Amino acid sequence: MGHRPVGLGLMGFQDALHALRIAIASEAAVEFADRSMEAISSYAIAASSDRAAERGRYPSFAGSLWSKGILQIDSIEILVQGRGRLDMDLSSTLDWDSLRKKVVAGGLRNSNVMAIAPTATISNICGVAQSIEPNYQNLYVKSNMSGDFTVVNDFLVRDSRGSASGMRCPT
Repeated sequence: MGHRPVGLGLMGFQDALHALRIAIASEAAVEFADRSMEAISSYAIAASSDRAAERGRYPSFAGSLWSKGILQIDSIEILVQGRGRLDMDLSSTLDWDSLRKKVVAGGLRNSNVMAIAPTATISNICGVAQSIEPNYQNLYVKSNMSGDFTVVNDFLVRDSRGSASGMRCPT
């Protein structure tokens, strides 16, 4: 309770790529991942800050990196400083300076808002991909304590039907 960490699960990333007709191993997929994960991070931090305004900061907020205005997105720059260079895109599209000021002024309700929550079983129940990792097959049965789940790549089925009717499948 001193830190109040929360997990934020991510399901359906592969499904979003399929729905948008973005190839999984493409530069467009990397760009989509960068922008969508930036948005998730920003909204999670903002929501925790809003909650802190309503119910109070987590008890160990004072002295934390958050209290000093250091956000998770800043950790990449800190890593670059420590290593000398890092070969990756460091651009962002959101207003991190305003969010940083909001966190310093109002605090956070949770010490960690981006811990990975388990989503494997609930993703099967919801009928979406488990995480950011692509499914390893287009048709398989997953068994666990909750039961057996037949997993089908519905997007492949959709595109195959289009191809069978004379429509061109996207590449």
